[in-house]
Amino acid sequence: MPTLLTPKLDLLWPALLSTRHSLQQTFEEPLAAPFWSAADESYRSFKLRFMLVGRATSGPYDADEFLNQLKKSSADALMERKTLNRWCIGHIRKTSPFWRSFVTGSKCCGVAEAFENAVWSNLAKVGFAKPKKDVNTDLFRQQEELAENTLRAELDVYRPTVVHFAVGTLGGECIYRATGTTRRDWEPLAKDGALNDIWFLNSGKLKAIWTRHPNFAKKELVDAWTAKLRELVEA
Repeated sequence: MPTLLTPKLDLLWPALLSTRHSLQQTFEEPLAAPFWSAADESYRSFKLRFMLVGRATSGPYDADEFLNQLKKSSADALMERKTLNRWCIGHIRKTSPFWRSFVTGSKCCGVAEAFENAVWSNLAKVGFAKPKKDVNTDLFRQQEELAENTLRAELDVYRPTVVHFAVGTLGGECIYRATGTTRRDWEPLAKDGALNDIWFLNSGKLKAIWTRHPNFAKKELVDAWTAKLRELVEA
């Protein structure tokens, strides 16, 4: 399906290609193809919109197809990445805790066929090609400036009603800078108790929850942050 035109965000695509090239020279382990978010072309027609921000892709993320398109042109590679993002949203089985969180967030914002009211992004735009290997601190640190700039642009371009940062402790300062917030702006969720890993924000400019990755959360925690998510949408 056609994707939303995002020229302001797409200005950062060359920086991503350059960053990934530099990272390839640094890490011996193969890197995944780059990540780029995309929205359905009807996204802005929805009054309520959701954005889920994960950590990084796990696995090669169709690296061969990316390289094939990159041989044609940078623009072809970018379009292929956007198309893949929306294809994943429409076709991946939503059985993992992460994707169930995506479905929940989309439904909190109303009924939307094929999740046209929702955007999937990742904080790290480059992950490892080895499946199930999470982005490590050093890999993220070397792309943190890119992560900050793209996240800031995504929030400005997509203007989601509510955002779920499902990243745990990855990129804390990066998220603060991109959102124009500080740690003191984020309130801990009382139902989280002593775990202290569910936070929320309702600043007038941004509504968001910040949690550990859903794959490692107990049901009672997921239920707690889902209730808060619905409350923020309705506020």
